[in-house]
Amino acid sequence: EEEIEHVVQSMRNKCISQGRVTEEFERKLSEFLEVENVIAVNNGSSAILIALMAVGVKPGDEVIVPNRTWIATAHAVNLLGAKVVIVDTEKERPIIDATLIEKKITSKTKAIIPVHMNGRSCDMRAITLIAKKHNLSLTQMSLAFVNQQEFVTSNIIGATTIDQLKENIDSVNIVL
Repeated sequence: EEEIEHVVQSMRNKCISQGRVTEEFERKLSEFLEVENVIAVNNGSSAILIALMAVGVKPGDEVIVPNRTWIATAHAVNLLGAKVVIVDTEKERPIIDATLIEKKITSKTKAIIPVHMNGRSCDMRAITLIAKKHNLSLTQMSLAFVNQQEFVTSNIIGATTIDQLKENIDSVNIVL
């Protein structure tokens, strides 16, 4: 009932997608994740696109993505006119194989998008070292890891989806 009342109040205040409720959500999630900035957007596709824009991906750049991910990962790269560079997943797990990334890096590579998926995390220590060595941006896509801060906040930009957040909403302690 309390959640329904929050929805009704947002509608009465004409704050459907932005406003006080969204600002409070962003503030509380920022506190929970211990990060300076959180931006709520309409979906994971927008989150990836905005993250790539924030790190300066532009036409002609290359972005490394795993061969197993949601289409939005590659689509965001394409929308910016950059080239998608696919790296295979590990043999036993459906996440990017960190040992194969360096072979795909060229002078045009701008970013790596590791995608943590289905409770499996990428080898962020190895990927972070590779990114630092080659001066690349990391834009993590985190599916089902909001409650495990290191996966979302270990780099400059991370993205997660509200569907995954809903499962962990109690741990985020969002009370409006």
